Amino acid sequence: MFPKAAIPLIYLHYLQLDINPNFSDFSSHGISDHAASDFYIKSDFDGTPLGTWHIRPNATNDLDLQHSWKSWNVDTISDETPIFLYFHGMAFNRAHSHRVEVYKLLSRLGYHVMTIDYRGFGNSGGYPKGELDVVADAISLLRYARSLAPHSPVFIWGSSLGTGVISSYPTFDSPLSLRST
Repeated sequence: MFPKAAIPLIYLHYLQLDINPNFSDFSSHGISDHAASDFYIKSDFDGTPLGTWHIRPNATNDLDLQHSWKSWNVDTISDETPIFLYFHGMAFNRAHSHRVEVYKLLSRLGYHVMTIDYRGFGNSGGYPKGELDVVADAISLLRYARSLAPHSPVFIWGSSLGTGVISSYPTFDSPLSLRST
């Protein structure tokens, strides 16, 4: 167990390249505003609000897409399209440019993409006190995705710190089957 003083050095959650990012301006990232949503889910652990994105399949800035997704509701995924949950690494937030490029790639390949900022990152509330907090945040997104689309396959992508977070899933959220690809 690390002392509390080490937590900011492990997570670097306070580092931001953009002081006031606009999380709901998807078009500035090359994603159609009509095919993505910025909202909050609550951590199942303690109710901390977690900034969340859901990006629909093929969410580029095409005009046709703007018309087809105008009435889209984030609370439903009626098809069985696979969902990728993306868990970012330390520092910055879910709107950081290299992360957005991964979301766009997965969306172009036909997947729903969901991502959160762990507590203390981006526009999420609270701050991480340790591993259990960020794992609880990740599990909350998994449960949320499964509640929206119980028949869709869910794939999990962890980058850097996110890899450590997702490797704790089987310990804290059994049963969960993991397959190596």
